[in-house]
Amino acid sequence: MSDRTVVVLSRNYSTGLSVIRSLGEAGYTVDLIASAAKEGRSLAISKSRYLRSSVEVVSRKVDGEKDEGLLAELLAYKDREPEKPVLIPTDDYTASVMDENRAELADIFIMPGIAGDDEKLTRYMDKSLQCRIAEETGMAAPACHVVSLRETPVAIPDDMTYPCFCKPLESFTGYKQEMAVCRDRNELSAHLEKLAERFSDRSFLVQEYIDIDDEIDIEGVAFDQDVILPGVVFKSIVARYERGVPLAGEFFSFERFPGLEEQVRELIKRYHYTGMFDLGINIVGDRYYFNEMNLRSGGTNFVYFKSGVNLPDLFVKGICGISHDESEETPEFGKTYLYEKEGYEDVLHGMLEEDVYRDWEAKAQIKFFVNDEDPEPGEIFISGMEKKLRRKKQRESCINAVMEAKGLDREEARAFIRDARERTGISYRDYEKYDFWQYGEEEQEEKYAAILERKERIRQNREDCIAAAMEDMGWTREEAVEKIKDARKRLGISYKQYRKHSLHKIPEKKQQIYYDKYIKKKQ
Repeated sequence: MSDRTVVVLSRNYSTGLSVIRSLGEAGYTVDLIASAAKEGRSLAISKSRYLRSSVEVVSRKVDGEKDEGLLAELLAYKDREPEKPVLIPTDDYTASVMDENRAELADIFIMPGIAGDDEKLTRYMDKSLQCRIAEETGMAAPACHVVSLRETPVAIPDDMTYPCFCKPLESFTGYKQEMAVCRDRNELSAHLEKLAERFSDRSFLVQEYIDIDDEIDIEGVAFDQDVILPGVVFKSIVARYERGVPLAGEFFSFERFPGLEEQVRELIKRYHYTGMFDLGINIVGDRYYFNEMNLRSGGTNFVYFKSGVNLPDLFVKGICGISHDESEETPEFGKTYLYEKEGYEDVLHGMLEEDVYRDWEAKAQIKFFVNDEDPEPGEIFISGMEKKLRRKKQRESCINAVMEAKGLDREEARAFIRDARERTGISYRDYEKYDFWQYGEEEQEEKYAAILERKERIRQNREDCIAAAMEDMGWTREEAVEKIKDARKRLGISYKQYRKHSLHKIPEKKQQIYYDKYIKKKQ
């Protein structure tokens, strides 16, 4: 099957990365079309070594049929490959674009879908319909209402049960951050009116709030009535910033959840669906409650792959008419996992203690980004997140310092710092380092101008130092930077001194002697 091309559509880059790695390890030719809200958002996933090519299409979420940029990239595959490529969307939005343009794409791609010429995936993305299907197949589901934001004021049904849980009716037009628990009618009304200010053309699902004991995810592959169900992803920690998403946990057999496999199998069959799927289940006591169904690969796909079941491979084989061994459906249970993106997001937003995240980082056997076989995406992602975390810590340190020095409360200190940052552009680090709270506005601007001037001199000295070392020694820039950095760390020497004394010409073993004799003595 290695001669088959698979095109991965991805807006949720971590999910797409899991699918790309799984397909790449199975030997397929893999291309990526990444949908992104901002330019560069797909950088990490685009660096996977398993990709033949990648392209990023920048757009906000729009109605699926109107994303002309994404559609153009898909249509460009017409007659490009000797065999029809398989198209795999990895989020609800790109799945909706594929679905709404299915007639145009059918001659180009082999695609997941619902049996029946008139059936569409997007119809089954309606969570109120999903709840009805679950109840029809015997699975419990919370009572729900669909509330339109088109009315002013927003009309709330009189028989609403409180507390309740509000979330987007369709995932491909919504975001996890729009979800909220509302304790009474006033809270629900306030939340819906706030949403209506931004989304006056949408409807939201308001469900009975259930006091959940545990949450699990189930991923698999369906070929209409033939359903592959390898196991269950248990959520030891559930993400809070992106509500409900697995953050960390363990992979278990269905034997741990009596009766669940049969219920899930019947539920999936009801959709008459061919493709990968992701199902969320909530556990209350000894009952299983339906949460939501995603008719595409989910975020925990990599847990299955690292446990021995390659779901994307099984889907491509099946939809292309290639058989597989039963052993390919049999996983190894008990492995722990960590979804780094969700962990960092919760830490950055104050919803998870960093030491809890670090504990899971150390013990998780499966990570969604960090991967020895495909290291660059993880390196890019972790580097970016650690930078954000350092900035958050610096901001908090700065706020605390101002609160203590000026006797202000937290909000006052934040406003005090924000005013100076907006006027001067100073960083949190420099604000705290140079005790900026003790100066008036004029002094702050003068002082920061002097700081910037000094930084520029240091930068120029650094560049001159690197250039001289490269020219004299024939080093590459990377070599020069590393050797100068090492000498500065060992000796405490400045760039200006390094260049003045041409330290790059002196063997490393003799640098300390030279420094002590000719430089340090004169300081």
